Amino acid sequence: MTRTPGAGPSATTTVDADGPGLPPAGVLTGWYRDLHHWPELSGLEQRTAAVLADRLGTWGWQVHRQVGGEGVVALLDAGPGPTVVLRAELDGLPVREQTDLPFRSVREQRLGEHTVPVSHACGHDVHLVAACGAAAALAASRSRWGGRVAVVLQPAEETGSGARAMLADGLRDLVGPADHLLALHTSALPTGQVTFRPGQMTSAGLDVSLTFLGEGGHAAWSTSAPTPVQRAAEWVHRVSGRLGGEGSVLTVGSMTAGSCANVVADRAELRLSLRADTAAACQDLLREVRRSVHGAAQPAGGRSEVAIRAVYEPAVNDDGTSGPVYQALRTARVPTYLLPAPSRACDDVGTLADGLGAGLAYWFVGANDAALFSAADLDLVRAGEQPRGVPGNHSPRFAPDPAVLPEAARQLLLAARGCLAAPG
Repeated sequence: MTRTPGAGPSATTTVDADGPGLPPAGVLTGWYRDLHHWPELSGLEQRTAAVLADRLGTWGWQVHRQVGGEGVVALLDAGPGPTVVLRAELDGLPVREQTDLPFRSVREQRLGEHTVPVSHACGHDVHLVAACGAAAALAASRSRWGGRVAVVLQPAEETGSGARAMLADGLRDLVGPADHLLALHTSALPTGQVTFRPGQMTSAGLDVSLTFLGEGGHAAWSTSAPTPVQRAAEWVHRVSGRLGGEGSVLTVGSMTAGSCANVVADRAELRLSLRADTAAACQDLLREVRRSVHGAAQPAGGRSEVAIRAVYEPAVNDDGTSGPVYQALRTARVPTYLLPAPSRACDDVGTLADGLGAGLAYWFVGANDAALFSAADLDLVRAGEQPRGVPGNHSPRFAPDPAVLPEAARQLLLAARGCLAAPG
């Protein structure tokens, strides 16, 4: 971990004096277009981290780089008061963008043995702009609040490893005892609309690899024994929709095998996402996966391996933090709806909050033009479900409404000011 103190002019040079202390919408949009055009995979966020670290440094934040990989931590002290953490994620996804945006991503990066397309299909670029916008406003108004703010830009959220890596690299020593951690996430809701939930907000999850191994060879002389590809396909067909109890979800997100038609692949790997309300229920589902694989007869020379690649703990909103944030958003007339049940989304933000000893406030903010939603879709999103007619997170066609940028920054700023102390 290298630590580089930031220096430079005050944030007052970029803040719109006629607005709520935030940079103008045009400035936020410029930041967003740059980040959106240059996404980076988990663990490879060098450019993204450098651009944002430099920006925070010019506003007078004390910046620490390469915390837990490419993580960035920026600190600003305004005297006695609570410590508030603003968290956003640096990484994109291995998804080829299919929008018509003039600044769409056409980037590719190396992932293991393959080169893959990369895009910000989950909206992390929106989160980064919101955190930087709030950071600019807080730096410009330091005389109007008391306490300490830490902006934590986390790498590798999509692989479930970034929060743990930052904590293992001394994040708690850098930030000190933290009182509140604030984070928002874009969602397929009308722009600016918020869904929130006291207590558990997201699901527990496991990222699991399931590998079928066997004999490879020439396609013309393959044996009668099932090949790894056949075994993998049969397993997916056999267990799809049959494993897990109420509230548990198993999704096959990827299947990888072979590289050409005339060679029988000697391995086929599935990547599974297991999700449930609790970590214990996820482990129960994992045991069912293991039994379904190892309990079946294995062909001669065939075997199977199951391995956990990432663990997501549920994100649980703390009453002492989420209550004031909820009230701050409602007071500011942000349209806010309570989710009836935890979202099926997973996020390692809960791990980060627990590791820092901070109360968590985590909410979803809509990032899609309201005109795109039918009445039926609006009913779905208010119930915590995905709309059918609007591209949501992880879709190659996900294209956030630019109006979400100042609104998301405003929400983070309102939340931070609601948690910080009065000056002096």
